[in-house]
Amino acid sequence: AIPQKLAKCLWNVQGQSIAKLDVEVFYDTNNEQMKFAAGDVKAALEAQNLAVEMLPLSALSSGYANEKVVLSLATDAAITNVLLAQGGTDSTGLGEQAYALRTTTTGKLSYWVLGGDVNGTMYGGLQIAENIKFNGFSKEYNNQEIPTILKRGIKLNLPFDASSPTYDGNAAASSRNAIANVWDMTFWTTYFDEMARNRFNHLSIWSMNPFTSMVHLDDYPDVSIQGVTGYVGGSNTKKGINNMTIQEKIIFWKKVMAYAHSRGFEFYLFNWNVYVDYAKDQYPEITNDLSNVNTIKYMNKSVKALIETYPELDGFGITAGDGMSKSSEENTTWTYNAIGKAVKEYLTENPKRKFNLIHRSVYSNPELFDSIYAPLKTVPNAKLNFSFKYAQAHMYSTTTPKWGAAIESASKLGIKTWLTIRNDDYFYINWGDPQFVRDYMAGIPNKKDVVAMYIGSDGYNPSRTYFYKNEALNGQLEVERRWYME
Repeated sequence: AIPQKLAKCLWNVQGQSIAKLDVEVFYDTNNEQMKFAAGDVKAALEAQNLAVEMLPLSALSSGYANEKVVLSLATDAAITNVLLAQGGTDSTGLGEQAYALRTTTTGKLSYWVLGGDVNGTMYGGLQIAENIKFNGFSKEYNNQEIPTILKRGIKLNLPFDASSPTYDGNAAASSRNAIANVWDMTFWTTYFDEMARNRFNHLSIWSMNPFTSMVHLDDYPDVSIQGVTGYVGGSNTKKGINNMTIQEKIIFWKKVMAYAHSRGFEFYLFNWNVYVDYAKDQYPEITNDLSNVNTIKYMNKSVKALIETYPELDGFGITAGDGMSKSSEENTTWTYNAIGKAVKEYLTENPKRKFNLIHRSVYSNPELFDSIYAPLKTVPNAKLNFSFKYAQAHMYSTTTPKWGAAIESASKLGIKTWLTIRNDDYFYINWGDPQFVRDYMAGIPNKKDVVAMYIGSDGYNPSRTYFYKNEALNGQLEVERRWYME
């Protein structure tokens, strides 16, 4: 039975009482993605001066004909039956992240979102919220959307600590300013909310050596950084940010990853090799020497601890170039011995744990990756992907960058590729051009070989804005300043 409707909101206009239109929003109240989208729908309706009541899907029956917005999986037979009874059309065969929008006018105007999965329902709900924001609660929508590329991500170079930097160390003011924000949960919740609205669903955080701020190792207890040290106002003067213990940091990152999943994101870490910042200061036997067995031992234990500590970590990205001076074969072999082998051993012992390794093309190639990482291909819960720097570091230079032969080679080997789409040209301009983006996406050849893309920069670490001469403009979250650009 439908719960008793809320009393009509009344207000007085020139002495007359006018009833405010009620719109019910039905959704799965136990699902975080649907809850998030439903919240945006509610906000959009209220901005149109409509009263809104939030109700569970179980409260909807075929006899309910008032104005409503319904967010549901396309496979929910009960909701589909109500839709059909009210003159709507079904949608079948919706895949991952896909959604169908339907409008019915039997009784009162109603919007229906049918998702191929929960993320598809979320994206459809966010689209309906946008439609209402721009067009009010009036027009009809009967269309379907499917993603061109399933994984659409962001590459974030972020430092964890003054002793645990990202690329280029602490040279960039944006890096020094970012440290405090990395440990601010508001930064992350706002980030994932905004990026979900922009239909991104993958985040990778890039760090030289993320382990020192994310795991505890019994064999190397002093390698964990206790507390967080940053900088004074982006200067080179260090200061304490907080006193978080490594256990408190672990709890923090578990919350960040859980929140990411609640917005439909996969969460990855990437590192450059071989960098063992801070670890080598605590244990001199750990060095940057590729032939040092102690370094490989440290990396092995760190990788296993990372996968064990964070069940919601989806994967890890590897570079076989930075900080490494040997041949491509030697570099790639080192990455397997230090990282890949640890992943294989852990996943073999824990067959229910799924994990993805992404090997970048830097100083490596698909043939080496396929050969040297062959032992991991026998592990069914392991996934291996390749990453290619598409457009090098200049994503805005052309809509049709050079298509690398490495992608074709990876495809022949049955390996899917991630496109690293880098912007190292400008960071302070809030530029955007929808047609450029459409042409860029259309210009990607052989999309069947591409499983994902991610965009981001080296040399700039977006957290909160700091560069305005007008101080009143500083401090806003970069994800909000750059929304149109991203």
